[in-house]
Amino acid sequence: MSHVIELEPPTMSPAARNNEHALAESARAPMLCMAAQLEHKLGEILREFLLDGPQARDLIEGPLASLASLSTRIRSCYALGLIDEHEFADCEIVSRIHDEFHRSPYATFSDTKVIVLCRKFHFRNRGRGELRDDPQEQFRTAAAALLDRLANRPFFIGHEKRTRRTWPV
Repeated sequence: MSHVIELEPPTMSPAARNNEHALAESARAPMLCMAAQLEHKLGEILREFLLDGPQARDLIEGPLASLASLSTRIRSCYALGLIDEHEFADCEIVSRIHDEFHRSPYATFSDTKVIVLCRKFHFRNRGRGELRDDPQEQFRTAAAALLDRLANRPFFIGHEKRTRRTWPV
């Protein structure tokens, strides 16, 4: 009797593995999963940049955290120079699509507003040279590419971590 061991390719990122899992769910699941991953990753980036301590932690985590939402994390990371213009724009699109699905249990990737938003992503999926026009596929591709770009960002941001200093009077 032979045993087959399935191995994931070493280049498969956590975002890609989660995307594969989410594909088995409804059309809403990949969007919710990717938006949650993006919110988490932006929180990691902010945590690596801010001072260590409970004050910084309380800004990011907890029931009264000012930087707990996806939207505030996106704007904060951009304002602090931790993400670039294209990353900011694509993060904003993910957030707006998430909001559409959050506001309506009947929202789909066939809704005109969602289709228009998906066409604005900087990273778009191409198949055999032509641009694919499936909004759900555009979303998954762009969100996975964004998460892959940000995967190691906390490590690099950690080299620029804020430190306490005394300011001249």
